[in-house]
Amino acid sequence: MHPRHYAPRTVAVVADPRRALRDARLYLCTDSRARQGDLEQFLDAVLRAGVDIVQLREKGLEARHELRLLETAALALARKIVVTSPLTARTLIADFAVSAHKITVAEPGTDPAPRATFSGQGPAQLLSVGAIVPRKACDLLVRALSPLRDRDWQLTIAGPTDRSLEALAHVNAAIRATGLGHRIRLAGPVDGKRLAGLYASADAVVTASLYEGYGMALAEAMNRRRVMWFLLMCSSS
Repeated sequence: MHPRHYAPRTVAVVADPRRALRDARLYLCTDSRARQGDLEQFLDAVLRAGVDIVQLREKGLEARHELRLLETAALALARKIVVTSPLTARTLIADFAVSAHKITVAEPGTDPAPRATFSGQGPAQLLSVGAIVPRKACDLLVRALSPLRDRDWQLTIAGPTDRSLEALAHVNAAIRATGLGHRIRLAGPVDGKRLAGLYASADAVVTASLYEGYGMALAEAMNRRRVMWFLLMCSSS
């Protein structure tokens, strides 16, 4: 957690996080903004704007139980909660016992972008955007594409590869098992300009994600009128 009056390149340890949560007026939970690369500037801006506590939440964090306890405590103390989708609102109600009247849904928007064009030449360019973490199920995407090896396509997975070593290992294992290494590229983290170029050159955006609180990458693809493929995971239970 970062208490108010944040100084650049300084991390403060809160001795009693629950007391800090109780006394805070405005609490923000976010990731480390590795994709944006602007964590210091972001923290400085939100703390100057009046946020009392910023909790950095890594999706691959090992201390998930403690994190969940802190999030539950913060949500219980909050008078109002802003979320980015109706699904997230339902999750907070069902899993964190948050009262529905405390929640406001504010869906994010997308920047104007040129409409997609299709060259129709060379292999079909498939694009998947997001960090390689378990819930993105990139290994399932690789295996789902294996039966299409007789078609001419290439897949680029754009997103951080250091969030979950386990998920990365599963992706690499799937690539080896299917023999699709010559068709699949792990691009790693990309900046906004390069990501825009990947969207522009893609013929379809694909995903096998098991859960999306909002699905920003899919919204960006829709904004460009891109074709999207979804791998639907079904359970018999």
